[in-house]
Amino acid sequence: MNGVKYIISKEFARVFKDRKLVFSLFILPAVLMIGLYSLIGSLAGSMSKDIKEHVSTVYIQNVPEEIKSLIKTTGYDKLAKITYLQGNASNVDEIKDDILNGDAELLVIFDKNFSEDVKNFKTPSVTIGYNSAKDYSQNAYSTFNQVIANTYSQTVIAERIGGAEKLTVFKTVNEEIVKEDEKNGQFLAMLIPYLITFLIFASAMGIVTDAIAGEKERGTMARLLMTPVKRSHLAFGKLVSLSGLSIISAIVYAVSMALAMPMMMKTMTGGSTVGFAINFRTGQLLELVVLLVILAYLYVALISALSIRAKDVKTASTYVSPLYIVIMVAALMTMFTGSRDVDPLMHAIPVYGTALSVQKIMTNSLGVVEFLYSVAGNLVLAVLCTVSVTKSFCSEKIMFNA
Repeated sequence: MNGVKYIISKEFARVFKDRKLVFSLFILPAVLMIGLYSLIGSLAGSMSKDIKEHVSTVYIQNVPEEIKSLIKTTGYDKLAKITYLQGNASNVDEIKDDILNGDAELLVIFDKNFSEDVKNFKTPSVTIGYNSAKDYSQNAYSTFNQVIANTYSQTVIAERIGGAEKLTVFKTVNEEIVKEDEKNGQFLAMLIPYLITFLIFASAMGIVTDAIAGEKERGTMARLLMTPVKRSHLAFGKLVSLSGLSIISAIVYAVSMALAMPMMMKTMTGGSTVGFAINFRTGQLLELVVLLVILAYLYVALISALSIRAKDVKTASTYVSPLYIVIMVAALMTMFTGSRDVDPLMHAIPVYGTALSVQKIMTNSLGVVEFLYSVAGNLVLAVLCTVSVTKSFCSEKIMFNA
């Protein structure tokens, strides 16, 4: 196996002695990941704060005295710049145009006999005009409903039946019955499996196409084939070394994401990181490591099987692109499984089964049978790809005339 060791050391040396490759594979992804998530969180938090602090322009037509009084007692007049319109105001159409253009947020029109109809147990109308495509207008609509409309409605109902307590039929006492691991890992269980399976493939794609098709294109593969190393050792050494590099690159992505996502959530929610707290036990970590190592090797073997038939990196990327889409779809499907029970045999489907298993690790619900199915499914396909790559390395036609 000296030939395998030689190829592994050669591949690692090729990457880690090249500063540009080290920067692009291991440093740049971390900088981009942390920077991107921080920027998203900052922009989202800033937008949310801006919407909350915005003083809305509100027009109210035919406002009843009790509503005007409620506006003052609730402090709504401090949340919005209110203009009262009387009777059949002639500028209603202009106000609607302003709302459409974003120059005003809300137009509230009460029926002329609103107060009288309420007293007589009739059902008057309140027309609320807002622009659902504008954040300021949408927020103004929600605030008016919550602070004024709902408060007034509840007050009137309480007066009619002689007290608000009579509106309460029974009290609900909520008792949350849930495993803490499942609750904390719920959000991560939806997102992480997709990101992990996708990012490992993205890491492997660039590394492998350059190491296989790139070497053929540069002519270094031909010189390597002329060394006394067995072709089978050469193929296996390539696969193992490229898997190791892919895993390292994927770890950089994963760690960067683990650091960046809580930062993003804190910025967006004002400090809350609910759904991001999760504790792995030793067994779970081992399961996760085994699944990801095998998945990385599978990806490398798949990409190598395609890249080895290409004469240059551009052609190899064309061959691999459809596989890229398949991997994305398989990983994406796990985001919509929710908490539904999945047939254990589904875990045997390569890639998809791994994503399912990672999802269950996040919620501490992965069974031994499901884990073994995931491992077996990926290993079978990985072995088939390894055989294919080995045969290709032994073929002069493929290696020299592709």
